[in-house]
Amino acid sequence: MYRLACIVCCITFVSSVFAQDQRCSDHVVEIDVTSSGGVLYSPGYPEDYQNSQQCRWLLTSKLAGKVVQLLPLEMHVGRSALRDDGCPDDVITAYDGPGEESAVLHTWCGRDKTVGVSTGSRVLVVFIANRQLRYRGFALKYSLVTLSSTSCREGKVRTIPLDNIPVILDVQPPSQKRLDSTCSWRLVPDDSKRHVVLDLETYSELDCSSGNFSIYDGLDSSSPELLTWCARRTQPFSSFFLPGSHAFLVFRWLSASSSSSFRFIVRTRPSSLMCNDTEPPLVEVKHLPVFLGLPFAKNTSGDNCPVRIVSHHRGVTLRVDVLETDGQPAGCDVSFLDVVHEDADGNITKDDPRCTADGQTVYWLKANSVILSPAWNLTKVLIRVVPLENPECQGRVTHDTAPSDEVLVITQPPSGVSRSLQYANNAWCRYLVSGERETDHVTARVTGEMCEQFHFCGDYVRLYDGNSTDSPLLYDSGGDNHISVYITSRTRYVMMEIWTDDRDNYGFVRAEFNSVPDNAFCQGVITLKATREANNLTSVNYPNYYPVNYLCHYCITSDDNNDIIYADVLDADLTYTCLDFVEVYDGNADDPDPHLLGRFCAQSKPSYVSSGPSMCLLFRSDAAMHGKGWLLSYRAGPPQENVDIGTSAMRATTVQTAVLGVLLALVTLGLITTVIVTFWKTRSSKSNHSYHPPGQGETTT
Repeated sequence: MYRLACIVCCITFVSSVFAQDQRCSDHVVEIDVTSSGGVLYSPGYPEDYQNSQQCRWLLTSKLAGKVVQLLPLEMHVGRSALRDDGCPDDVITAYDGPGEESAVLHTWCGRDKTVGVSTGSRVLVVFIANRQLRYRGFALKYSLVTLSSTSCREGKVRTIPLDNIPVILDVQPPSQKRLDSTCSWRLVPDDSKRHVVLDLETYSELDCSSGNFSIYDGLDSSSPELLTWCARRTQPFSSFFLPGSHAFLVFRWLSASSSSSFRFIVRTRPSSLMCNDTEPPLVEVKHLPVFLGLPFAKNTSGDNCPVRIVSHHRGVTLRVDVLETDGQPAGCDVSFLDVVHEDADGNITKDDPRCTADGQTVYWLKANSVILSPAWNLTKVLIRVVPLENPECQGRVTHDTAPSDEVLVITQPPSGVSRSLQYANNAWCRYLVSGERETDHVTARVTGEMCEQFHFCGDYVRLYDGNSTDSPLLYDSGGDNHISVYITSRTRYVMMEIWTDDRDNYGFVRAEFNSVPDNAFCQGVITLKATREANNLTSVNYPNYYPVNYLCHYCITSDDNNDIIYADVLDADLTYTCLDFVEVYDGNADDPDPHLLGRFCAQSKPSYVSSGPSMCLLFRSDAAMHGKGWLLSYRAGPPQENVDIGTSAMRATTVQTAVLGVLLALVTLGLITTVIVTFWKTRSSKSNHSYHPPGQGETTT
């Protein structure tokens, strides 16, 4: 009965307010705006309004220093303007003064939800419906706010006192900008039992090379730092419920050309509320992420109350990150916090935390409503609630086997290899890749573009030498912008972890894996018999990837001491750096000082000829990049006529060098001859055509 009576009272109260605020007549309805504010409704709201109507409201603030803020809760008035030529039909106009001759504060139509703030104490709101079409209408909330003196003074701290009326904090770069300018604001409630709340109304991109801003839980920058942010397009937060009763805000302008601006609505909330476990305080969020300080409220016994967070984004689930406890990283011990989510049917499910490689606790939810229940003795914890637009990973481990004859490609998040695609925000993906056999290793090549080259990007890729994130670290991108790494595990497993934050991101992450055998396949010297028929010799695992840290010794011999060995490389795919290579020696394995016939690597395909019945090959590979190996054909036979001892590659090189030497000599001789002939011809020509004065050398007639 008591609850029913409360509901009836609430309905009666809402109906009275609704009836008062929706009055519409030709004359102006005057409303004195108090600290509690109110709502203006279109006629008949929430039903469609009728055409040929005009409504006028004059909103007046009677508190000194307080102005009027207009916040659209719902807006469906006429059609949206197709061009920047105003609203084409039904329209709401707010005038920054008592009459229509005052300056236009803002004009709403369609679904525009721009916030309007007056510069003075009075605002005239006019609604005109002229068209025959009918629309749902509007709900326009009005309230008092304080216009603070927010100009930036280099090296000075501006203190903003807070009462129960919100304060507008417009942050602009200093007028006399220089490199490394700093502007600071101290936010102090007039009641120590109230906590600071920051709502970010508007923001512009703040490239990390241009500046950043930080929020501290206290009176100055020596207090615990709660957030440092810079990015190009993403929103830092929608609301920040600070865990303490004071806040310190610092903007740093690192570039004189920066023009970024921000508008905060600074308000306070009580630190003590009457609450119980069945009806916890409700925090409704329009946008994410949201930062929240716990404990949020106290019950009548002084214990910490749970708090419910609800997002109205359809198709978006929530993730809760536990960031700090008492100003220190929270770690993975979260015995002080219970997290449950509520599904559409009202069923409550307790969520288990997951610990990241950085020792941060994360809750991955399956709903857009979450209840946080802190322990009764909890002192101070900061959490962050972010949306999961692409919750495919959620920290789960995906296990794949790397094939030896091809490459396993992972391009998530998201799927696809296009460089134009951006990977997901707030993602935590882990992939465990194993070799095909127990003795295999795994090679991994990871490429991508992630962070900007500054300190505040939390996106990274890590590779671990084992089957968990507790295994030895092989690679950490550590905020690098360009990722390009090629490594090989020492075990059968590689664990890849991808973590992204809620800031701006870049193009893609691509990982390629393949199995390679262990170097135990080659023991001692492998002896091969050469005959008059050609036989093939390949690297281990050819045409698949050859082993890591490999050293293998082959010797090819003929039973006929009069024979020599002919070897032709038919295929080669070794690393282009030539750190993996094959050396070819003239002689057998017992020679104390064998003669090196040559070395091949990369994709070279030379031929070799020994001086006797033996030829040896030494194949080496390192622990880094790999190829598919090599294929060599060998045979035994008598020395061929006009074939010198050594490699045919060296013979070819010698012949080519000789031919080039002869050609170069002929060309040089021809040039010298041409110069000499030209010189004598020129001299002879000058002698025949030179000028002789009369009486000197010639007879004149």
